Amino acid sequence: MTTVDVPIATGEFAGATASFTVPSWAPGSSPEVSRWACRLVVERDGRDVDERGEFRVVIGTADVAAPHQPIEHYMGDGATELDILIPSPVCLAGRDITGHVVCRPRQDLPTAEVAVYWQRHREHHPLERYPAQGGALDGPPLHLGNKIPMHGGTEFGLPFALPLPADAAPTSSAVHSSLSWFIGARIFYSGFSRHQIERVRRPIVVVNAP
Repeated sequence: MTTVDVPIATGEFAGATASFTVPSWAPGSSPEVSRWACRLVVERDGRDVDERGEFRVVIGTADVAAPHQPIEHYMGDGATELDILIPSPVCLAGRDITGHVVCRPRQDLPTAEVAVYWQRHREHHPLERYPAQGGALDGPPLHLGNKIPMHGGTEFGLPFALPLPADAAPTSSAVHSSLSWFIGARIFYSGFSRHQIERVRRPIVVVNAP
């Protein structure tokens, strides 16, 4: 919190102008993580005046320097090596994320369905209690193909244009909670097999201004 004292020259408050700087580390405004407001407090004899006006902090593509993060394999036994290739890890809410899912089957496998989706994580880390996971939310899958042949030793890429919601909250970390985003890819194999499903994800940074 930044506090600015407003001088009153005549002993009577008739309005004033003040300025303040939003910190460079400020998380973007979102219902999930943080809200921002300018507050005016007038202390006087009798009841004090306490008013506030909310404003929105936006995070633009030029405000972050995000390197590509490694792919994370979080489900399945790796029968197919999956990769998600995107031109930039910085993604704008309301725009399509374009890229390719690259599949490298390690052996002959049943035909498969491949899809991509966005994934949002919210984490709670209060100062006086143990941190808690708020759970992961998967967006609607974008199907890239069905009954795709999976021949061992081959490699192929599937292009995608995955839309991000226009109201997607920006990637951010505040005192009590944080919000992170991923692009996920999954494989469902046909029939019943011990290689039934694979899931991977790649971290991205979501911003809410060009």
